This record gives sequence, structure tokens and C-alpha cells, in this order.
Amino acid sequence: GQKVETKSVVLTTGTFLRGLIRIGSETIPAGRKGDKPSIGLADTLDKLELKLGRLKTGTPPRISMASVDFSKTVLQEPDSEPIPFSFQSRGVNLMYPKQLSCYFTLTNQKTRMVVREAIEECDYLKQDINGPRYCPSIESKILRYPEEHHSVFLE
Repeated sequence: GQKVETKSVVLTTGTFLRGLIRIGSETIPAGRKGDKPSIGLADTLDKLELKLGRLKTGTPPRISMASVDFSKTVLQEPDSEPIPFSFQSRGVNLMYPKQLSCYFTLTNQKTRMVVREAIEECDYLKQDINGPRYCPSIESKILRYPEEHHSVFLE
């Protein structure tokens, strides 16, 4: 290997560094899509006494399309010509050229009641993780703003 001298390093490991997936009440060591977590790297960083941090990401639940009444949602078609996030990109290389539509709806009193009744089953709300969370879960929103109508996107 090569030796690189620097004052600091940011190692972005994604979801793999001691990664966990929660399915219902079960917690499984994993990366994404069935990949294994990076345990060895995490252990090595610990031995070097380096500070490790974790973002609380909370992937939304998967639902069956057959369980959705789409007549109560607003259709959102994909862009016909996707625009890249960076102005430096010349285009978007789509892994799946046929993009699926999304659907928009709002919570109501009944959905808020269902979420509140099941809140004790939400283990990730109990996690002791400090740091930013880029997109709060619907449970977090309902706890923080109980009377509001919250946006829900079905992707």
C-alpha cells in the first residue's frame, strides 16, 4: 500500500460499518440488499481508538402494492428527462430505464392513531444514536407534531 500523510480523514462506510437491519422486532447484522456488514474494519478502527459515529437513517417499510387504494393518492409521474443532482454531470445513467411512478398522500386522524398504537414496537425510536437524521420517520413526526397532517410518499 501507499502511505498518505494528512491531519484528518473522513471514512464514509455507508450502512456497512457494523450494519444492522431491523425487520419487525428482529435485528440482523447486515449491509444492504443481503450484503454482509463490515465488522473487521469497525474492530480495527476501535483498536486504533478512532471515534466512530453513526447516522440514524431508518429505511421506510416495504408494503405490498396490492394493499394500497391508489384512488386515495395523488399520482406523481417520473421525470421524462431525469436531471442530475450535480451541475458537473452530463446526464443520468439509469440502472432501470423504466422508472416507476410515485404516489402522494397525507396522514389523517386514523393513520395517526394506528401509528401511536404501534409506537412501542418501533425499536429504532429507542436507539441511542446521536447525530443528524436526514429524513424523520412518520413515527417521529407524529410524536413530535401529533395533530399535523404529514406527507407520505409511496415509492
